Amino acid sequence: GPGSPATPVPVEICDAVSGCSGATPVCDETATPNACVGCLTNQNCSGNTPICDAAKTCVACTTDAQCGAAQACEITGACGPDGDGDGLTDGEEDGLGTDKTDADTDDDGVIDGQEPSPGVDSDGDGLINALDADSDNDGLFDGTELGAACGPATDLSKKSCTPDADPATTTDPLEADTDKGGKSDGSEDANRDGKIDTGEGDPKNPADDAAQL
Repeated sequence: GPGSPATPVPVEICDAVSGCSGATPVCDETATPNACVGCLTNQNCSGNTPICDAAKTCVACTTDAQCGAAQACEITGACGPDGDGDGLTDGEEDGLGTDKTDADTDDDGVIDGQEPSPGVDSDGDGLINALDADSDNDGLFDGTELGAACGPATDLSKKSCTPDADPATTTDPLEADTDKGGKSDGSEDANRDGKIDTGEGDPKNPADDAAQL
């Protein structure tokens, strides 16, 4: 009414085309007053910080799902194309020497992006783990040790995958003697099927290794 102070009008510091730069290059016109922020959507982000988070800041990805369809999250935090859907970007596969059109390059039942330490040669045989169906050279295929089946990405004609007969029990695919009792995992599992059958040792129980030596 008459004599009342004027209602302050927010001073907008930016609009859709101007006013923002540097670390906060995007104008958030939903704020009152408008505010400069790092991003509003992932389209405002790139490189090793491709994800726009709840604080409207560009950050590194942490999961493949954040990157969207046919994309994967690299260890660098960047998103990249993943043509075979194995969890490794095409660029990462080029670097490792795996097949970016084959989700399970070594056909051991473990897709490339789920191979433990994929770029390491754990058993020193000249093959990195992602190219080695038995990464610890214990006589058991990696998929069997990890409780895996031989899925559609696995070429059974390569004969390097045995479905785990007891997926609830797993062993370490990078440690030839998981229980460190003196016998390799493959020696304890005589038929190499991942299940403790009658007369076999338990590769997670070191106490029974001596009786088998």
